[in-house]
Amino acid sequence: MVSQRYDVKLGATAETPILRWEGTADPRRVVALRVWDPAGQKWVVLTSSRGQAGQSTVLTAPLTPVHRDGGTVHVLVTAGTAPVSGTVELREGTTMRGSATFSGGTATFTLPVGLAGGAHPLTASYSGSEHLDPAQATGTVTVKLPPAWSATEVYHRGDRVSFQGRIFLAYWYAENQKPADPSGPWQELAMTEQGVTFWTASRIFNSGDVVTYGGKIFRARWYSRNQAPGDPNGPVETD
Repeated sequence: MVSQRYDVKLGATAETPILRWEGTADPRRVVALRVWDPAGQKWVVLTSSRGQAGQSTVLTAPLTPVHRDGGTVHVLVTAGTAPVSGTVELREGTTMRGSATFSGGTATFTLPVGLAGGAHPLTASYSGSEHLDPAQATGTVTVKLPPAWSATEVYHRGDRVSFQGRIFLAYWYAENQKPADPSGPWQELAMTEQGVTFWTASRIFNSGDVVTYGGKIFRARWYSRNQAPGDPNGPVETD
């Protein structure tokens, strides 16, 4: 941080003098006019401003008796990096992915747990602050899918593959058995962006599992597979 120190002598009759500083400053920095507080033993910011490109920066502030150290006022002018404050909005196309407030110079976002596989182009828009201009930046988050299913590969319980754009989990040993067979070794792993499981015919559900089907939420009463929700006497009931 760049700084300048001054000791300003005050006349005995100066009741409320005005302190004025003028100089050039980098527009990327914030200039602060500080005075020493003899009672509190600390520097106090009276006013601040962002540097002005191509012109002088002027800071003015009234002085009060508490700023006097006898007949002197101790002044410190600093030029430092502008504190980052304000909010950032994150969008994917027209879909709002979140809004976050800067804390400690950082804004943190958590993307949906069920974000679909593939590339997601994102735009971050900063609102700006007293010292910083609004800004916008783009980036891409890529959700990688498991390796594609292969008829010649041997799979074991817990292995994951992608097949026709969907994700499947091996429930037991499998070889040359295509995913999506509701009685086969593969379970389809499908969920909403919020992480709620979609009911699929090949998925195994156990008591207490929550699924969504036809726009409704259901809870499994006991083990089931390939039994669609909706049967009042079936293994899945409306939650």
